[in-house]
Order: sequence, then structure tokens, then C-alpha cells
Amino acid sequence: MLKPNRLMKWFTLFISVGFFFCNFTLNASENKQLDSLVNTLKTNLTDEQRIINLSEISWQYLFSNIQLSKKYAQEELDIAIRLNNKKYIAQARNDLGGVLFRLGEYRNAIAELNIALELRKSLKDESGMGSVYSKLGLCYNELANFNAALENQLNALRIFEKEKADGKVSYTLNNLCGLYRQLKYYDKFLETLKKAKLLCEKTGDKSCLANTYNNQAEYFDHQKDFESAINWHQKATELMLEIGDSNNLAISYSNWAAILQKTDKINEAESKYKMAISIAEKLKDANGIALFSANLAIFYNNQKKYSQALPLADIAEKIATEKQLSVILKKVYRAKTTANAGLKNGPEAIKYFLLFNELTDSLFSKDLLQQVSNEQVNYETEKQINENKLLQKDNQLKENLLQENRLILYAISITALFIVLIILSIYFRRIEKEKSKLIQERLLQTEQKTIAVMDAEIQERQRIARELHDGIGQQLSAAKLTLASISSENKEQFELIDNAIQLVDDAVSEVRNVSHSMMSSALNENGLEGAVRDFVQKLSLIKDIKMHLEIVGLSKNLSPTQESFVFRILQEIVSNAIKHSNASLITIQLINHDDELVLLVEDNGKGFDTSKINTSAGIGLKNLYSRVEYLNGTIDFDSFEGKGTTVNVNIPT
Repeated sequence: MLKPNRLMKWFTLFISVGFFFCNFTLNASENKQLDSLVNTLKTNLTDEQRIINLSEISWQYLFSNIQLSKKYAQEELDIAIRLNNKKYIAQARNDLGGVLFRLGEYRNAIAELNIALELRKSLKDESGMGSVYSKLGLCYNELANFNAALENQLNALRIFEKEKADGKVSYTLNNLCGLYRQLKYYDKFLETLKKAKLLCEKTGDKSCLANTYNNQAEYFDHQKDFESAINWHQKATELMLEIGDSNNLAISYSNWAAILQKTDKINEAESKYKMAISIAEKLKDANGIALFSANLAIFYNNQKKYSQALPLADIAEKIATEKQLSVILKKVYRAKTTANAGLKNGPEAIKYFLLFNELTDSLFSKDLLQQVSNEQVNYETEKQINENKLLQKDNQLKENLLQENRLILYAISITALFIVLIILSIYFRRIEKEKSKLIQERLLQTEQKTIAVMDAEIQERQRIARELHDGIGQQLSAAKLTLASISSENKEQFELIDNAIQLVDDAVSEVRNVSHSMMSSALNENGLEGAVRDFVQKLSLIKDIKMHLEIVGLSKNLSPTQESFVFRILQEIVSNAIKHSNASLITIQLINHDDELVLLVEDNGKGFDTSKINTSAGIGLKNLYSRVEYLNGTIDFDSFEGKGTTVNVNIPT
């Protein structure tokens, strides 16, 4: 069986090899990604793209090469300032503040972060403000300004809880755990720890969970349950090795070592302290070197190895004094007091004892504790007020939802009724539409019948006119020639023949007049204007009737049917005036506008009562109305007894 000290050596060797292998594998993967990002900087990127890449590269180097991380963060800031872009400047100063925090330059980090915070406020970027508050809290914690640390962490927590950003909330809760532990607020520490653990498990963030395990170990250490504390430190270490979180791994080793020391596992504790210092030296983490050296010095003092403790305390004092790390200086003064006392160096022991007491009083004065307590109370009060507001808002929302549901129900009912009315309206409108369609079809049929009758009338007139002209007219002409060829010396017979020839002449004239009346040759040969002028000229030969004609715009072509109907309408109106009015003057105006043909016939005859037109209209007037209607026109009679008559016909063209 291996002896305890040999077993410890094998265990330490196993952990070291595992740590080296994990870091080698993770570093190879990270280096490949980093090389890819760095190579992109050599390409033709825009300034905005370059800033984004520099930010990512700086973050990647933050835990492996802090100096390169600082170099890229500074380059990111230089480009952002040149672009004068607030958003990019805020991010760059935030990145640089994080680097300076890792370097232990807390005051410089605070200066950069405060500038970033003001820019985030001007941009109303609450998420960015939360990130800055969190980093400021960490910086103030390292400077032992616990009141400012708590204020900033609680500001960050307010923002992240408002955003429901579980991952960021869990990190902030872990930060608060560390702060509560230093302030010895163990009830608050345990309450916050439980919340942090639940959120870390929910998000599955291994880095966050590892920090929670570390805090869990610290709680069991306070409870003096050292076995449980060691168990949680071991779980935290395994996770940190898995994800390659070297910085927190070093802290875990140092805290683990302190617990091992309390269980008298001295060799194992010493090994863990040395491993923590080794990791800090590899990361060039001056703060870590100072902290872990001070812890190891205290450990050696407990083992009465004062000569080994003092050099380590000197290293820690140099770094902590230079960087004004009050918390670490307190450890250093304690270690140097004990070491000098053990080495019988009384004046030095007294010197550092006084420094230790002075620093302790300044770090944990009653005023400070009261300020921290007030800050916590303010946060709790504000949180309770916000929760009450949220509860009221939730109740109001529920009431609004009920009201909204009622309104929706009313709206649905009204909508349903409206739809029914629309359906009924559509139904009745469709019925009306069908009726209208039926009426239109009947009107169309009537119109088609009228057109057919009118066309038939025109054709029949043309046929009769041709028959009269070519048939009866020719026969009468032949009869006249026959009678004219008969010679007789008998005076009575000669007179009879002469009378017969005269009668035949009269018949030929009448046939010609009727033929021309039924089918005007002038209409066929000269169009509407020629036919009208011919018609008026012939009427002018009638005694005691004076005709006046005015024609405008008939050069515009009308269809043959339109010309024929207009001519018949004119004939009918003028014929009625000659037959019935006893007029001595008839004035005719035929004017063709752009979209309308106007026929105006006036006489100075005896006139008539227009109210009797519809009841006493003869065939002539009915034909007149039919022709006007066929042409989609209108006809108006304006007449008084003894005042003459005016007939106005308007026909669209």
C-alpha cells in the first residue's frame, strides 16, 4: 500500500497531468480560432468589421495572454475614437476596462469603465450599462470599497433582472456571493447562492456553475463542514479543467488549500497553494501572485516555517502596495507580523501589527457596514416596491384582459349580427339585381324589336319606293306615251285623250313624289345635309310658306341609319307643321356639336295644347317618338294655342 505522502504525490501528479492535457487540448482549439480571427485583420475589412474582430480577439486573449488582450483592446479603442462612434467607443472602453481589471490596474479600469458607463447612458443601452456596472463592482471589491462594489453589483442585477437575462443574472449573483462572504453576511450569502445555482443549472453555463460550486464550498467551510467543502471544490475544479478556466481554477486551488489545511492535510494543502501560484505566474496575473503568495505565507506561518513565509509575504507586499490592494495587504500585514514575531524580530512585528489593525479598522468600520447595510436595504425596498407595482400591474392586466374579453364578446356578437345583415343585404341586392337584369333584358328585347321594326320599315320603304319608281312609274310613263301616240281628228276624243294624258302626268308626278318621300335619292347621293336642303328647297315652292334653314357641323360623319332616322324625324315634324299649324314661317336649325346633334323646328302657326300629346298622339307622332327613342335621343314640344310651336330634338352622337 502506498504511504500517504506518496499517495499525495501521485494525486498531485495526476491532477497536474490532467490540467496540462486539458489546457493543451483547449488551447489548441482556441489558438486555431484565434489565428483565424487575427488573420482576418490582414484582410480588407471595414473599420466597423475591424472593431468587432478586435473586440472578440481581446476577449479570447483575456485569460491566456493578458498583454495581447490589452494590445488589441487599445487598437479597438483607437479606431472607435477615430470614427467618433459612441457605441463602438463605449464597447472598446468596456473591453479595455476588463483587461485592466485582469491586470490588477483597478483605478485605471474604473476610469475607463466610468467613461463607458456615461456613453452607455447617453445611448440608453441598458444591457451595456449592466455589463459596466458588474465590472465596476468587481473593481471596487478588489479595492475594498465594499459599499461602491455592492451598489454597482445591485445596479447590474436590477438591469439584468428587468431584461430577464438569466445568464447575466447568475454571474452577478455569484459576484454578490463573494461580496457577502467578505462582509460576513452569511444569511444573504446563502440566499443569493441558492438563486445563483438554480439559474446556472437552468442555463447550463459551466463556468457560472463552477463559480457556484466554489461559493458552495466556501459556505460549507463557514459551517465547518470541511468534507462537504472539499467535495464542492473538487467538483468546481473538474468543471474548470473541462472548460479551461485557468484564472478561477487558481482561486479554487487556493481556497481548497485553506480547507485542506484545516483538516491537517498539510502536504496536499501546500501543493494546492503552489499550483495556484504557478497558474497565476503562467497567466502573468500579478494580483493572483500577490494573493496566493500571501495565502501561502500565512500557511507557512501556521506550520512555524517563518523563514519560508517571509519572502512570500515580501513578494505579495510589493505587488499589493504598488496596486493599493487593501484586502491582500491585510493578509500580508498579518503574515509579516506573525513571521517577524516567529523570527524574534520584534520591531518589525509591531510595525506590521499596527498596520494590520489600522487597515482592518478602515476596511470594516461601523460606518462602512452601515453604508453597506443601507445599500442592501435600499435595494430590497426598491425591489419590493417594484414587485408590488408588478403585482398591481398584473392585476390591472387581468382586469383589462377580462374587460377586453367582454369587449371581444360584444364585438363578436355585433360582427355576427353585422355579417347576417350583410348576407341578407347581399341576398336582397342579388334579387334586385336579378330583377334589374330581367328588366334590362326585356328592354333590350324591346329595343331589338324596335330596331328590327325600324330596319324593316326602312327596307320596306326602299322596296316600295323602288316598286313605285321602277314599276308603276314606268308603266304610267308607257301609258302616257301610248296615249300620246293616238291621233284623232274628233275634237271630243282628242280632248278625252288630252285629259287622259294630263291625268297620267299627274299620276307620274304623284308616284315620283311618293317614291322620293319614301326613299330620298338626295339622302343616298348627298348625305343628310344634301337631303335636308333638297327637302326644304322643294317645300319652299309651296305658296304662302316661307322656309328658313340653318345647318352647322354636319360634315362630321353619321351612320347611314342615324342619317335616315334624323331625316325622317325632320320630315315628320315639318309635315305636321305644314298640315296642322297654318304657319307662314318655318325655321329649321340642324346643329351637330361634339357629342350631340340638335334639331330645332319653329313655326308661327296656331299652336296646340301639349298636355294632350300622350293621349291623342296619332301614328305620325308615335313613329316620331319611336325614331327618337331608337337613337337614344329626347324630344320636347313647346307650344301654346295662338303662339306657334317649337320642337327640340337632341340626339347623342
